[in-house]
Amino acid sequence: MNLMWVSDCIRSNVYRELGTLDHLKVVVTSVRLRHSWTSLHDAADLPIRSLCLITSAEKKEFHLYDISSLDFAQTTLYELEISDDKCVPNITLIQRSEQQPYSFGILGKLTIHNLEALTTVKWMVTSPTSVFPRLTFLSLSYCTKLEHLSWAMYLPCLEKLHFRCNERMRKAFTRYHVDNVWSGQESSQIFPRLKQLRLVDCFTLVTIADSDVTFPSLEVLHIRACKELKKLPFDMSSLPQSLKVLQMYPAESWEQLELEEGVKSFLQPNLRLSF
Repeated sequence: MNLMWVSDCIRSNVYRELGTLDHLKVVVTSVRLRHSWTSLHDAADLPIRSLCLITSAEKKEFHLYDISSLDFAQTTLYELEISDDKCVPNITLIQRSEQQPYSFGILGKLTIHNLEALTTVKWMVTSPTSVFPRLTFLSLSYCTKLEHLSWAMYLPCLEKLHFRCNERMRKAFTRYHVDNVWSGQESSQIFPRLKQLRLVDCFTLVTIADSDVTFPSLEVLHIRACKELKKLPFDMSSLPQSLKVLQMYPAESWEQLELEEGVKSFLQPNLRLSF
């Protein structure tokens, strides 16, 4: 059942009625938090598989904890989209000391789209591993002020990461950032399963990652219209042995890269200068 177009004024009533159905298996819905935040609590016990959250212009910070504490977020939610806001600068994930830990138990896909003011994703007394234990696909687009994506390095099951349209980021992944600190971080594996990384229209990106950030499972690297990019995250001690495709556009972007000669020779057989 898809509730995307149900009016906000009756949404809570609809959720309560659905809760009386014994054999309901899947619900798809969207919520504009400015108007309908409380209605989500009425849906806490529904088998919601896909949820689109349109954030509130009245909020200056968006707390994902408010969603993860609901039953469906822990048991049935597989796709989550957060989108369309011009004011929220931070998404915060926090573990409150007085409440038990919560996670998006089976969430497989997270999309963050068109959050024009977003600069950071903050972690407070929790970690990507505990909040998103099964996330395999992360997509971020038109978050033009986002400063880095370092938290994504520690997602234990992440296989695909797509990032598009940014005007501020100079380095995508770093171990050293004030928004990237939590207990156990130093012992966490970095990108243990990432197979595909796609970077498109990242206009200020100079380098993808620090030299100590590795990509042991990377098979496909797409880079398009990242006109300032000078460095790939590879040297002779961290060659991507699993890499099958390095796709770059335009062709000049390959020529402007600063690579060790041995690294360049290693990458060239897999190079594709088009999309």
